[in-house]
Amino acid sequence: MPDARNVYFGNLPTDCTEDQLASLVLPHAKIEKITIWIDRVSLVRNDFGLVRFSTEGDASNAIKMLHGTFIHGHDQALIVRLAKAPEEELADLVKPEKNASVVVSFSPPTLALSELSLYRMFAPMGGIHTVEVEESQLFGIVSFMKCVDAQRAVALSGTMVDAEHELKATPCTWK
Repeated sequence: MPDARNVYFGNLPTDCTEDQLASLVLPHAKIEKITIWIDRVSLVRNDFGLVRFSTEGDASNAIKMLHGTFIHGHDQALIVRLAKAPEEELADLVKPEKNASVVVSFSPPTLALSELSLYRMFAPMGGIHTVEVEESQLFGIVSFMKCVDAQRAVALSGTMVDAEHELKATPCTWK
């Protein structure tokens, strides 16, 4: 059963710090703990966090006052709701969006791919869920957590990676 003092904050700007979130929340409630996770691979802050309030009433007040508001010039409204049980919350957070994958190859197809090289190439585009390289090493699939990150990767298509090889990145649509 989830603790009614734990509140999920979603759509945070990726540069939002715990101190900035605290300054937003403190006028409405007392806080015990704030956590904004950092992606272990890209070292970029995720766009979500959890706040543990002193009382259930403080948590409820913060939800009423802050859900749907905008912060730090960010163009997405905050999602503020009671957090689910930890195992449910984490399961939801690690699911990639549908159709957030990119098929990657090089033209001409003479440059072998590796999972590490694809990861290094596409990590700046956003949160990567998985990287797989086909057995022949001529193409791979990079699955991102969000479609917008996959779109950034597709925009790299046509880039020359060296004097001979052009990057091909096309959306991979799953039914």
